[in-house]
Amino acid sequence: MDGGLRDLGLGIVLSPGAAAFGLVAVTLFVPFHTAFQRLRHPVLMLTVGGLLLGVLGAIGGEVTLFKGLKQMQELPGLAATTTAVGFLVFGVVKLFALLVAATSGFRGGRIFPTLFIGVTLGFAIHQAWPSVSLPLAVGCACVGILVAATRSGWLSIFMAVAVVPQMVLLPAFILATLVAWLLVTNRPQLIAPKAPEPEPAVAS
Repeated sequence: MDGGLRDLGLGIVLSPGAAAFGLVAVTLFVPFHTAFQRLRHPVLMLTVGGLLLGVLGAIGGEVTLFKGLKQMQELPGLAATTTAVGFLVFGVVKLFALLVAATSGFRGGRIFPTLFIGVTLGFAIHQAWPSVSLPLAVGCACVGILVAATRSGWLSIFMAVAVVPQMVLLPAFILATLVAWLLVTNRPQLIAPKAPEPEPAVAS
C-alpha cells in the first residue's frame, strides 16, 4: 500500500463493484416501498418490518444490528474467524435490513448503515484477495457504495477518509469516487417515489 499506480488501478476496479452492490439496494427500494405501502396501516407496516428485521438479525448476528457505527469497530476482531463469504453475508443482511427499515416506516439515517455495508465489502475483498490491502479495499468499497446511495462524491470521500485515515490513499479514493459516479449517473436514487397527486375535482 503506497498510493501509487497499483492502488489507483485497484480503486478503479473495486469501487464500481461496490457501487453496483449499492445499485441493487436502489433497484429493490421501490418494490419494497410499494409492498409495505399496500399494508396501508402504519402500525401494521412497522410490525411486519420489525418481524423481518428480527429475522435478518438472527441470520446476520448482533454485528448486523442497529445503525452500524459501533458495529464497524467490531469487524477487525472478527477477521481471524470470518471468511470472505461471512463478511459478504454481513453486508447482504445489512443491505436488506436497511431496505426494510427505510421502507416500513422506521426512523433513522442511511449513511452509517450504508457505510457499514461498504466496510464489510472491503473486509470480504481483503479476505478473498489478501494481496489487496485492507485499508484500500475498505476505502474504495465505502466510496463506491456511498456514491450509489447518496450521489454525493464529497461525502463519500469524507466518510472513506474518516474510516481509513491514510492520506496516502486519498488519490485512489478520489479516482475511485469518479469511476463509481460515472456508473451510477442517471440511475434511480435511494428515495421513495413521489405519491401521485390527486386529480382535480371536476365541477358538475
